[in-house]
Amino acid sequence: MNFFIKFGARNDVVDLYENGTVYINTLQYYRTSEEKQRGDAYEGASRVINSLPGSFEIPGLKHTVNYLSVHIKEAHEYVYGNAYCVFCASSYTFRRSHHFFVHPDNATFGTHGIMIKRPDIFIKKVQDELKRLGYKSKAGFVRYYDKMKFTGHPTVFQKPLEFEHQKEFRIYVESMKGLPIKIHIGSIKEYSEIFTTEQILSIRNPLYMASGDKVTNLV
Repeated sequence: MNFFIKFGARNDVVDLYENGTVYINTLQYYRTSEEKQRGDAYEGASRVINSLPGSFEIPGLKHTVNYLSVHIKEAHEYVYGNAYCVFCASSYTFRRSHHFFVHPDNATFGTHGIMIKRPDIFIKKVQDELKRLGYKSKAGFVRYYDKMKFTGHPTVFQKPLEFEHQKEFRIYVESMKGLPIKIHIGSIKEYSEIFTTEQILSIRNPLYMASGDKVTNLV
């Protein structure tokens, strides 16, 4: 079991399927978005601090202040870079294939989803095109952390635990432009299929799908 699912509006999914149109949004967009599943205020955080209970003394007042805990998120005013995010089904995100499950919250990303059956080919084409355009990129699984316990410097491949159901794999693009990036990698029909999001949510055995479930003929 190893494939990507990119959710989106019907027209966008068809555009990816037919033309290989890849729209790579900014990290700043994800940080400030008010959409529950897309918005992540911790995107691009430079440091997260969680302190155990303690106390400190106020100089000159001879007064000690006790506190239960301290949670601090440090971040730059603007976070640069772009990220292309997909749902990933693999041995990394699901330890056993029969545990495969797409959380209903993923339905908010769009009415349709494209299943990309050759992630290796897809990633290479995206990164090759980015390189041709002069961009540097990295690809990898997103790791999830408890933001109320974690202390450290999150990377662009780390997100708070409440997003774990997204099973995200992302391609990060270094860019100081602060603008979305749109590229074209050519049709991906040979190794992908289109389904409605409703159909994807009903999948329990990702290794087999009846041909009657396909909605690729929408295009």
